[in-house]
Amino acid sequence: MKELFSGRIVFDFIQAKQREIAACADEEPMSVFGPALAGHIQGLADRFKANVPKLKAALKPEVTDEGARGATVRITVPFVGDGALFEMHPSQRTSHMPAPEVKAGALVFTYPTRDKNPAPIRAEFDAAIKMVEEALRQLEIDLHHYNGAVQASVESAFTKREAQLRATDELAKGLDFGKK
Repeated sequence: MKELFSGRIVFDFIQAKQREIAACADEEPMSVFGPALAGHIQGLADRFKANVPKLKAALKPEVTDEGARGATVRITVPFVGDGALFEMHPSQRTSHMPAPEVKAGALVFTYPTRDKNPAPIRAEFDAAIKMVEEALRQLEIDLHHYNGAVQASVESAFTKREAQLRATDELAKGLDFGKK
């Protein structure tokens, strides 16, 4: 499995989101620019905010006996937030990250073992959770400014789009030669 936080760096993510905001505004027709615009902008700002995952308490481990091969321990850790952010590379992180399976709303850590002693698995799991939480804290720091500026970015993109549409409308009016 792929290590967590090993994808594109967070700053590339931010630039891509800013391009998405601009593209979204460029697609809007003039009819959007009316009384409901403020609510529309707020809805888009909420949609474009980065919702950094928050881990919840781990669920009871699932242990599967595999005979002579030992056992497999699976520990599920639910989370709330955008699971895609587990792929983002924060500005700072440890060199080796755990590689649990990322499912909808949960991380699943798998530990095969021949030894039936829970202490090494618990120690490895606790260390992995600590690394994940540290990386999530760094992502929260990295994305704090972006999240705080999303509303203004959306408003700016829509102001620019409204000006473009008004200029196009003025061009059309200026070319109206009247009826003959």
